[in-house]
Amino acid sequence: MCNAHTREPRLVISVKPGSERRVKLDLLDALYPLDRNLQVEIIRGGLAVHSHLDPDTLYDALKGFPIRGIASVKKVIAWVESAETGNIAEAIAAKAVAKGIRFSRVEVKSRGNAVTRKIEAELKSIFRSKGLLSGEGVAVHVEFLRGIVALAVRAAN
Repeated sequence: MCNAHTREPRLVISVKPGSERRVKLDLLDALYPLDRNLQVEIIRGGLAVHSHLDPDTLYDALKGFPIRGIASVKKVIAWVESAETGNIAEAIAAKAVAKGIRFSRVEVKSRGNAVTRKIEAELKSIFRSKGLLSGEGVAVHVEFLRGIVALAVRAAN
């Protein structure tokens, strides 16, 4: 089993239901030559790729390797450990401010955790107050993984 804390989350991949294990093996085949310490974790509805390589390098490698069953690939642009702070929204917002990222839209994906509309509203409120959420920028996804909250953007096809 993947220990999510030993590697940084770099990609969140949504897959077709029931294809998680096969896609995981295909991802390992495609990416292992680049990072022999790569880890792919099965999460509800998809996979999390943990690596020391940057998301762009991993995504570029995947483009040349046909893998059936992938619905979407999101690049992780910032993340925090969920136990690291009492206010996850503030912590993620601080990382986004530091990177100069602006959002046009925010979507929350709980992947089975008890995330409610209240938490989504709190995230949007904090992002607006910090000047991160406006009509410009990228659509971001807040992904609640095992022990990690990641801010990700959908990779271009």
